[in-house]
Amino acid sequence: MNCQDYDKANKMAIKNYRQKLGRGEYPYLPVLDYITRYTSVKREVYLGLMDIPLDLVVGTVTEGRSNAFASNFMPLLDNESEFAMKWDALCDWHLNEGIHDPIKVYEFMDRFYVQEGNKRVSVLKYFDAVSVPANVYRIVPEYREDDEQIRIYYEFMKFFDLTGLNVIWFSKEGSYRALIRETGNSDTEHWSEDEILTLRSLYNRTDLAIAEKKQGEKINVSDAMLRLIQIYDYESLCEDSAEQLKEKINKAWEEMLVLKEPETIDLKLDPAEENTSAVKQVMKILNPDRTRYVVGFVHDKNPKSSGWTNAHELGKAHLENKYPDLMTHSYMDALVDGDGEAVIRQAVDDGCNVIFTTSPKLLDASVKVALDCPQVRILNCSLNTSFKTVRTYYGRMYEAKFLAGLVAGAMSPDGKIAYVADYPLYGMISNINAFALGVQMTNPRARVKLIWSKLKDGVDWEKELEGISVISQQEMTCSNSRFKDFGLCLLEDGERKGLAIPVWDWGKYYEKIFENIRHGIWKSEEESRALNYWWGLSAGVVDTLLSLNVPEGVKKLVLQMGENIKRGDFKPFSGILKAQNGVEITHHEHTLIAPKDIMTMDWLLENVDGRIPQMSEFMEEAKEVVRVQGVTGVEDEDTGNS
Repeated sequence: MNCQDYDKANKMAIKNYRQKLGRGEYPYLPVLDYITRYTSVKREVYLGLMDIPLDLVVGTVTEGRSNAFASNFMPLLDNESEFAMKWDALCDWHLNEGIHDPIKVYEFMDRFYVQEGNKRVSVLKYFDAVSVPANVYRIVPEYREDDEQIRIYYEFMKFFDLTGLNVIWFSKEGSYRALIRETGNSDTEHWSEDEILTLRSLYNRTDLAIAEKKQGEKINVSDAMLRLIQIYDYESLCEDSAEQLKEKINKAWEEMLVLKEPETIDLKLDPAEENTSAVKQVMKILNPDRTRYVVGFVHDKNPKSSGWTNAHELGKAHLENKYPDLMTHSYMDALVDGDGEAVIRQAVDDGCNVIFTTSPKLLDASVKVALDCPQVRILNCSLNTSFKTVRTYYGRMYEAKFLAGLVAGAMSPDGKIAYVADYPLYGMISNINAFALGVQMTNPRARVKLIWSKLKDGVDWEKELEGISVISQQEMTCSNSRFKDFGLCLLEDGERKGLAIPVWDWGKYYEKIFENIRHGIWKSEEESRALNYWWGLSAGVVDTLLSLNVPEGVKKLVLQMGENIKRGDFKPFSGILKAQNGVEITHHEHTLIAPKDIMTMDWLLENVDGRIPQMSEFMEEAKEVVRVQGVTGVEDEDTGNS
């Protein structure tokens, strides 16, 4: 018997033990019995015999021999002990015959705990084995809406049912759904063997490439793989050679490091103020910004077919008027040939060093170009995106919609109000709910009928709006829109009377961002997280304009509430809020919903009649936008039977 391996493993154990003690951490194997003692367990399920990744085998089921191992599974007992002799004998067996007998483990919350076979696991980990055969039993915790880790775990169980893959463990909610969408696989039917093997192969190659970087950074491989897929095409990644994959990982490394942050997104709710100190001003005079800025605007459509594009072009015109010497370029219909990346690269080749891409559909392409062109500042008009290399910008339109809701409730003669929306994107649900809150404040008995305009079967507008007295439509319209009017209108004696128009002021938005760049504020805002600009009434980038059809008393109320929101004295999403079916979202009159939760809202208020459609119900054109920016509510959820 050769004791050298045991001596080496024992030293590894002692080192790990001392490090844990030095950090005030538990130095032995975690014990599942202790972990589940305070957890409500739903059921226990036998999953069968399978290979499990050894790096996810982290502890033992019962206390028993837990003190015989350090937390890294290396042996702690003296090398003269019977335990050491058995460990060494098992080591020899592994080297000569190989360990093939399955161990018995319990899987709980994405980790495995050994019931039988602790020494086998110890020996295999010592030799850096990748996996071990095991009879696996799953302990399923009770579902808890207030526990993010349990919500993620339930997502995993649904993914496991489709694929049988137990190596892919995400740290962020929604990642399994995102992976299914990005790979083009089914979220309702079992994947084929080829689909499973393809994804498993990409995971293994990503794992190996990240391990070889040797940066001393611990990165969740599953998170990193998904980020790669979101940046680069899944099929091309699967066909890449090892060297090509390493090259893409090197380019996207900063984007992967963002995923380590507990909060990956930093929401900037107001424009940063320039430092106006005397020293700062003197330095500006002595060392002025001599950069020659060329600003490009890349649109997915054109102003004739899209009111959204037209509004951004008006913002560009404002920027040109404000800075007569500024050179600008516009690039229309960037997705006509399906290659937005090529259009953005053309903007870079044309000398643009600041580029605004004005659609969420252009986000992926923006990130790819930004990774190759770090000297160019690229911003995408979207929300809730965690890419560090591309900043995003959007408006808190829900504040303006709340003001419009005040008007709608006050002006409705019968409490029948309709809200027409297009996509359930980040920010859109908060717009709907804020409007409904405004309605509720001035007309507590009124109901808001929610109508989606981008469903694939189309919408019979006349029938849907039959009997409705007040209608809230989009903030802007294009020349070929079915309705000439937009904003909020009153149907009275067969006539459509405009009441209020929630508006974007993209010119002011672009001016403020450009000022940040010129004055160096942009650089001072750089940090390890992704930056999302989400400005509102206080920044002057959104507002609600009132028509002469609004009575003076209602107008005064709206103007006063608008001023209160600007000063921060009033928040629309505050107090006791109830969702549909009587579900309480907040329970106290002084409760405030956090900006992140407003941004990602996926529920509807109790006075809204309607629902958030599923992805499959939307037009093909809409699906791409929903895929990139859709709230989690557009996916089927089954939290009770996984």
